[in-house]
Amino acid sequence: MLVYRICDDKEMSLILSERSFNNIGKEYEINSKLNNHQYNKNTKYLHFFKEYSDVFYLSSSNKTYICIFDIPDDILLRYKGYGKYLDRLLFEKLEQVEEYAIPSELILFDYLVSVDKISKDLLFEEFLANDCRDKLTKGYIDSLILKNNQHKS
Repeated sequence: MLVYRICDDKEMSLILSERSFNNIGKEYEINSKLNNHQYNKNTKYLHFFKEYSDVFYLSSSNKTYICIFDIPDDILLRYKGYGKYLDRLLFEKLEQVEEYAIPSELILFDYLVSVDKISKDLLFEEFLANDCRDKLTKGYIDSLILKNNQHKS
């Protein structure tokens, strides 16, 4: 199933140069005010959204990327949960959003299928109105990912 994640320049460079997610992610402590995930100590996790539009709960500013992953359903089911985020329009109330917190070691480079680049600050309202043509480049590095994955076979 396709899932979505925001990455910054540094993380994107590391992913592409290492073709791995072993050095990406961070350790978390359980905090029911933020989400319902059950984290293990000494384990780095990556968070993914179920819906593309949910990435707009996070900062979608210049020099960030929307990474699109195709992760096997059995992995997603094991690490499914809910995060709590301020609403995307007025930033006033908390909304519960379906997401996945997956140990970094389980994410394979092959799961990364596409990357969209945000080149200018992009608001959720602009995304909804489909007014992001000069701010969002769909498939920004798809050919690089495809080329990297072909070198493995």
